[in-house]
Amino acid sequence: MNRSRTILAQALLLVSLWGGTQAGAAKPQPLQDTSFQQEFRQAQISTANAEQNDVRAVAVTKNNTVWAATGAGVFSVEGEQLTAPAGQAIDGPTYDMLVDSADTVWVGAWDGVYRVSDGKLEQVGELAGPITSLATTPNGIIAAGPDGLFYWDQDHWKQRDAAIATSIRDVIA
Repeated sequence: MNRSRTILAQALLLVSLWGGTQAGAAKPQPLQDTSFQQEFRQAQISTANAEQNDVRAVAVTKNNTVWAATGAGVFSVEGEQLTAPAGQAIDGPTYDMLVDSADTVWVGAWDGVYRVSDGKLEQVGELAGPITSLATTPNGIIAAGPDGLFYWDQDHWKQRDAAIATSIRDVIA
């Protein structure tokens, strides 16, 4: 008797799922697939210069300009091109970068700190490099490297008295 009930229950389940075979019953219709447009982005920009391909940090400004700190200096990403900013050039590697509240891009380089403001690059102060890490605080910019920890005080760098490692990878402020 239990076997009969099980078979009957299975049969009723199949009929309800199928929709029946009675005349006029709707047959299941296949689902229609619709196409959609998908944006495609190249995952990386590759140049003939190996040092430019060595991206060490990325920063994005408020107007969505993407900047890259590379082994060959700092560049903005425009389409599929790396473009050096106007002004002073960095003849060597850059290590870190950030964007401050005024939308200025700060760059830690092998020979000190630079900033990009209104698309123009300039060296900031007279720090000896390398500057391997940058951070922003409510009071300004902090730069760190093997020679110490520094903060930007309106128009010059001041060194902080602190016992720090000579190989700094990151500064958290």
